[in-house]
Amino acid sequence: MNINNKKCFARFGVSSLAILTMISMASPSFAQNADSKEQEVKPAQTNGKADVVVTGKKPTNKIDRQTYDLTNDIAAQTGSAADALNKVPSVTVDTDGNVALRGNTNVQVLINGKQNAMMKGDNRGAAILSMSGGDIESVEVMNNPGAAFSSEGSAGIINLVMKKNRRPGKFLTLTSTAGENGRFNFSSTGSYTSGKLSLTGGLSYRKDSRLVESNSIATYKTPRSSGIQNTLQSGEILGRRESWQGNIGLDYNFTDNDTIGTQISYLWQESMPLAKREYEGFNSSNSLISNYDLLTDRDDIVKSKSASLNWEHKFKTASRTLKADLRYSNDDSDSKYIDKFAFTLPTTRNYIGQINQKANRENYTFSLDYTTPVGEDTLTSGWQTSIDDAKIDNNGVKIENGITTPDNSKINKFDYNQLVNATFFTYQKQLNPKWGAQAGIRIEDTEVNTNNPISGIYSSTHYTNVNPSAFATYFLTEKSKLRFSYSRRLQRPRANDLNPTPQYLGAESVRIGNPDLRPMTTDAFEIGYEWAKGQESLTMRGFYRLNDDIITTYSNILTGNIIQTQSINAGQSQSGGVEINASKKFFDKLTVSVNSTISYTQLDALYGSKDKIGGTSIGGRMMINYDVTPKDKIQFMMGARGKEYTPQGYTTAQNMSMMSYSHQINPAIYFVANMTNPFDLEKVKTVVETDTLKSFSYRNTEPRVFYVGFRMMIGAKPKNLKTDPNMPPMMPQGRPMGAGPGPMM
Repeated sequence: MNINNKKCFARFGVSSLAILTMISMASPSFAQNADSKEQEVKPAQTNGKADVVVTGKKPTNKIDRQTYDLTNDIAAQTGSAADALNKVPSVTVDTDGNVALRGNTNVQVLINGKQNAMMKGDNRGAAILSMSGGDIESVEVMNNPGAAFSSEGSAGIINLVMKKNRRPGKFLTLTSTAGENGRFNFSSTGSYTSGKLSLTGGLSYRKDSRLVESNSIATYKTPRSSGIQNTLQSGEILGRRESWQGNIGLDYNFTDNDTIGTQISYLWQESMPLAKREYEGFNSSNSLISNYDLLTDRDDIVKSKSASLNWEHKFKTASRTLKADLRYSNDDSDSKYIDKFAFTLPTTRNYIGQINQKANRENYTFSLDYTTPVGEDTLTSGWQTSIDDAKIDNNGVKIENGITTPDNSKINKFDYNQLVNATFFTYQKQLNPKWGAQAGIRIEDTEVNTNNPISGIYSSTHYTNVNPSAFATYFLTEKSKLRFSYSRRLQRPRANDLNPTPQYLGAESVRIGNPDLRPMTTDAFEIGYEWAKGQESLTMRGFYRLNDDIITTYSNILTGNIIQTQSINAGQSQSGGVEINASKKFFDKLTVSVNSTISYTQLDALYGSKDKIGGTSIGGRMMINYDVTPKDKIQFMMGARGKEYTPQGYTTAQNMSMMSYSHQINPAIYFVANMTNPFDLEKVKTVVETDTLKSFSYRNTEPRVFYVGFRMMIGAKPKNLKTDPNMPPMMPQGRPMGAGPGPMM
């Protein structure tokens, strides 16, 4: 952190803390964060009169989010975090680990309600694919997050709530699965709780590989200096991944009113994709004038670590608390690209290009929340400071005829620092037995400094955003209600979006950032209807989003078949649609859950004959849970991410499917089996069409990846407990995963 940012931190931090203190003293507040046990009031009839009743400390749905329990899902508990997220309605993860919410990848991913460096950079996809799904207890989806959360993420927030068993005693759960081609997964979670002390932890190992086939056709609409007008490319990528992950947490109630906790985690992951590709280039007469084979061998090693310290004090006054949270996370990556070219046209020629990339990303976050009711209402106030540091150091060499020479075009050094100070306030009120509401505002002050020592380009940006949010709930009956919400969100440029020096991601892929990029703003509106009765539920939501200063990339192809992507602001876009979730249980054995999203998107087009690009997108999934016998359970999922539009074209729907089976051998041991992509549906096409280029790219992921294994629980357990509480019950208990909210949550 540089001196200017330290001064800015101190200047804004002191003023924010002063404002927070004065407001907190003037009117007590309620801190609503991901760890808060927020309760939503509901109407009840007592002696013919409407009373206000508070139910449940851990509601399925809070006023600003939906919570999906994953502890009863076989694939989620035995697979990766990607497998777990792919079971959550409206959330999809592709084979590269890219997370999307309602088809939008501009989503913020939190861990236990807090930011983490490995979930903010280019390595997020690899982290999602490497994390153990067995460590995740539930997933919180916030399409319109409240003011207590960072405004980052125009599509919303996905919060991974990690397991934290605090039941008295000792517990250990072991899971091990294996598949063909050397695939192997192992994970363990354990806990020890005695008196005031609670200790939790986990350790996991994953080894996986996937084969992806790709083909592309490109046509250039304007003359090119190389004479090439059309290209054909085909190839395959064998993605190989290996990872270790460990975490440990400690909570201690050192007084009746004070709890202190600390968590430490570490993730090591190595990706070794091996790609083969054939290239053919044709002139305007359709004669072959360029032909080569390319073999790319990559080795990416990422080390991620994080540590946190938190403290909570409960005052004697009911519901009043003070919380402080300090977190540090680091994401360090070291990558090597080796590209081997073998030309036959225009002349026979062989050479090797090598690129070395090093990147380090750090995040420091401190938050302070103060909580207390105001009469029957609650007022929220809080303060948060977040610091992001990133350093990039790349270089390259070229080897031809046994001679190694430096490749100066591959040199790239870049430093990035972002400081965000935020103050937020929300006010929650029960207007009457049927109406409940919450209004909030978040003020974020952002300072960004970048420096490229090679080019001597330095930039500094400072801006302040005021982002309001509002929620309302109307109880129609004890089983149904209406929800209304609004929030303003941001999508800040990432470090690589601001780097103005070409950064090569391989011999034929280069990215250029723009230090003048502005953050994208999103105004999001939603209205929803929710109904639930026993094992049946129905949720319908209508949504609309207006985006300004869209951050996107513009792609074109340079001489030498180099694809260049440049970060730009691309005007406005708007989207709207309807999301439907329904679940029903049949014959006490079969549970069917359906999720569907139908939306329309319109964007300002880039450099083409059209002013606007857009159309309709349909996505969703169906999940089936069937109890074959009291000891045998089958789960099936099939779904798709809807068609995604960009200012230059679109990507077709991305399909996914999964089948899982579990057999209870005894009360503590289960046999499990899981197959992803059983019907070979994971195929996708990307279309780019501008005034200079028209291209079609096809991608197909390896079908039928199969795992089998065992899951076992060891340790003390309460009397009368005959099954592992972390495994799928043979007869589903409570509301099915993804079924939606409880009747009055």
